[in-house]
Amino acid sequence: MNFYLKIIAGLICVLLFSECNKDKITDDTYFGSKIMILGHRGMGRNYRMPWNTIQSVTPAIGIGADGSELDVQITKDSVLVFYHDHLLNPGTTCTGRIYESNWSDIKQCEYYSVENNVFINSVDELFSKIPNINKYYFSFDCGKVDTEVSDLDLYESQYLRAIKRICDKYNMSDNIFIEGTQELLVKAKALGLTNKLFIYTTFDEQGIATAYNNSFFWNINWAR
Repeated sequence: MNFYLKIIAGLICVLLFSECNKDKITDDTYFGSKIMILGHRGMGRNYRMPWNTIQSVTPAIGIGADGSELDVQITKDSVLVFYHDHLLNPGTTCTGRIYESNWSDIKQCEYYSVENNVFINSVDELFSKIPNINKYYFSFDCGKVDTEVSDLDLYESQYLRAIKRICDKYNMSDNIFIEGTQELLVKAKALGLTNKLFIYTTFDEQGIATAYNNSFFWNINWAR
């Protein structure tokens, strides 16, 4: 058994031992880390309201979730918005790419939904509408960034700086996780972001080494 697989096997054994000694566990943590439940884009794919909207996130929090995983895009004028893809259609009444539009245009984009008046939310807008926002955790899925831009390095730097600004504004660096590629996460560290970073990588020895060598956490959904 190679070195990294031994580490994984050892961790599994420790977790199993802890599970068998529940009377010794006084809170909901393993190794000092909070175990939490996050919604997937809010209430998930099959919920009646569009995902990545306040109409989907607040019900998830309302039933006891610790927060939500959410997809994040950025506009031309550096406003972060919650949306799955960088293209506005076919999900909304608008067309084109989010990065080619300003927020003043994007905020008028209405979802095709079972209810009227459900619009794309900016991160700032959604956070401002959730009372006691610092009680909750959000995992920003940055896997759908617009890789077709003319200057990807400039775009990703703008994107990450916008995340840092929203974290600073709401004091949420410890509450917002960032999911992305190795290249994006390395850039996040270089720009001074202190968020927990979850890498998209394969479940093999090379993927384990990449995460370990860069002190990244593992995005299990991607790995499996």
